[in-house]
Amino acid sequence: MKTQEKLNMTMLCDFYELTMGNGYFEAGCKDRITYFDVFFRKVPDGGGFAIAAGLEQLIDYIENLHFTEEDIAYLRGRKLFCEEFLDYLRDFRFTGDIYAIPEGTPVFRGMKAGDVDPRGKREYCDTVSDKALAVGGGVLEAVLALSGKLKEEP
Repeated sequence: MKTQEKLNMTMLCDFYELTMGNGYFEAGCKDRITYFDVFFRKVPDGGGFAIAAGLEQLIDYIENLHFTEEDIAYLRGRKLFCEEFLDYLRDFRFTGDIYAIPEGTPVFRGMKAGDVDPRGKREYCDTVSDKALAVGGGVLEAVLALSGKLKEEP
C-alpha cells in the first residue's frame, strides 16, 4: 500500500457487529428507523474530565466506510452470512446524520457526546458506535501519552 492511499478500516471492528447486522437483515429490520446515542465512558488517565477530540477522524472514517470485494470474500468464507446480506454490504454507504459535541468541549464520564441517526440502517449503529469509541479514545490516549500523563490501569 502506498502511503498516500487511505487505509480502509471498515473490517477493524468486533466480528459480532457484522453477525448482528446479518441478523437484523435476515429478521427484516434492514429499513427500520433506529437511533442511538454515543456516551463518553471514562477518562483514560483517571482524571475528572477530558477534552472532546477526534471528530474529524470519525467523520472521515464514516464517509469512507465501505466493504471491498476482498472483505466480502473473507466474510463469505466464514459461512455465517447470507448472500443477500453480503450483496447489501457490497454497496454499503452510511447515509445518516451524526450530531456531536464540538471539538474542544470538556467531557465527563457518562456524558452524552452525540447522536447517530442512521436513516433506517440499524446495522450502522453498531459499526459507527464502535468506531466512535475507538477513534475518540485513541486520540485522547495519544495526547495523554505524548504529554506523559497517561496512567496505566492496574
